[in-house]
Amino acid sequence: MAEDKEKVPISKDLTPTPMQQLAYPTHSFSFKLFDHLPKRFQMNLCIGSYSIMSLLSHLYFGFGGATEKELEKALHYYQWPKLDKLNLAKLLDQSQDLLTSTKPSYYFRHHSGLNISRIILINERASVIPKFLSDMDNFQVPLNVTDFEEESTNATLFLNQWIPIRTDYYLPEVIPKINLKGDMVMLDASYIKGVWRHRFSRVNTRLGKFYNKGSYTNHL
Repeated sequence: MAEDKEKVPISKDLTPTPMQQLAYPTHSFSFKLFDHLPKRFQMNLCIGSYSIMSLLSHLYFGFGGATEKELEKALHYYQWPKLDKLNLAKLLDQSQDLLTSTKPSYYFRHHSGLNISRIILINERASVIPKFLSDMDNFQVPLNVTDFEEESTNATLFLNQWIPIRTDYYLPEVIPKINLKGDMVMLDASYIKGVWRHRFSRVNTRLGKFYNKGSYTNHL
């Protein structure tokens, strides 16, 4: 005998929600990005396509003209004309809140669920419109302006200190040296510490050699 189950009405409205509209360019950009990456890496590497897209979106919000069109095409926003910059900014903030909500805290070490941090460092010699700087104040991305030539050492040290703190010191250094002629440095750090669904028994766990890329070993 079949059990009585709650009947869920099927909606006839197939119009995608704003968050679903954001999902389409996100997926398109991600597939395109991974298609251009090397097929094999010589290290353990996790690439967050959404984080890259989010950072590029912040540039998209601050640019106009040909650069704006190039970013709009690369991020696949042109496919959804209703996703104007104001709505996009709100959706990206909402998605950030969802990622860092307390709901998945059971699976992650941090109480926030997922530790995601971004930062933008701009060369003060670059031509940046004031509106871009003011718009960045509306987002959860710290923005710093400094002279890349005169403050190269301090800027590099600052960024290499910023990353380890947000990755539990698993990434001690990211940038050996800042490009003195560059206009901007954008960094994103995401740290996840998950738990095993089926944990190993402590009784059956012992120290052993872990071979890292076949060149050296660690005792874990």
